[in-house]
Amino acid sequence: MLEIKKKLNNNAVLTVLNDQEVIVRGKGIGFQKKEHEWVEEDQIEKIYHLSSGDFQSRFIELIKQIPHPYFVLTDEIIEHAKEKLSIQLSDSIYVTLTDHVFMAIQRYQEGVPIDNGALWEIRKYYPAEFKIGLYALQLIKKEFDIQLPEDEAGFIALHFVNASVELAGNLNMFKITKMITDMSNIVKYTLKLQLDEESVYYFRFITHLRFFSLRIMSEHSSPSAEEHEMLEIIKSKYIEAYKPVVKIEKYLSEHFNYKISKDEQLYLLIHIEKLIRESKDKLDK
Repeated sequence: MLEIKKKLNNNAVLTVLNDQEVIVRGKGIGFQKKEHEWVEEDQIEKIYHLSSGDFQSRFIELIKQIPHPYFVLTDEIIEHAKEKLSIQLSDSIYVTLTDHVFMAIQRYQEGVPIDNGALWEIRKYYPAEFKIGLYALQLIKKEFDIQLPEDEAGFIALHFVNASVELAGNLNMFKITKMITDMSNIVKYTLKLQLDEESVYYFRFITHLRFFSLRIMSEHSSPSAEEHEMLEIIKSKYIEAYKPVVKIEKYLSEHFNYKISKDEQLYLLIHIEKLIRESKDKLDK
């Protein structure tokens, strides 16, 4: 049995296990309970060992605001992800995913869908995590009879990408941010473009650079065949857009000893061409 240190609501209490504060969840576990009373082990559905005090305080706030079934649902998604991805995840996933799923369902019920401008990149670069996102949509449909769009599968996938990156702890986010800024500036100054940072195309471009930078820093390269007929066709068609791609290739080689693949060149080229078109369209107006 565990002694209750603080009752959070009827379904969750704060207690101590092995000299560590933990949150214990179970349906009705706090019902008509007070501090210093006891919780029976057969009432416990989940014990949260949150290493960070910040995560714990944020999670406690969520427990007070979000109905119990959402925690059951997200726990099932997280356990499925751990099994399928064979990875450990930062404690933050319990906070961010629970909050996201709750808010996504609320937005859907209010008729406020959110477009995921990075869905294509997420599906391409994080296929395993995207499958977890699709699995989550199935559970949400089963539990709440709500069919969320695939955009949400992409958002959910990103929570697992971020949680695995946070836990790794070996990625220098300052370097990643600088890499994104440097590549964006290469495009800007090579083409002498005034980039509209509020535009959808710019958002998609920066999102692509973020994923790209994360892969480089985590030494996760994108496989590509040596011959790439599509790249040859596109770069001959969009000569101006290919110029900054060449400079980015040189920058990554010199500063990070990273050889950019043909696929990565192609995706960069497509994003840059869209930025050029958008800039020209605005000048013509």
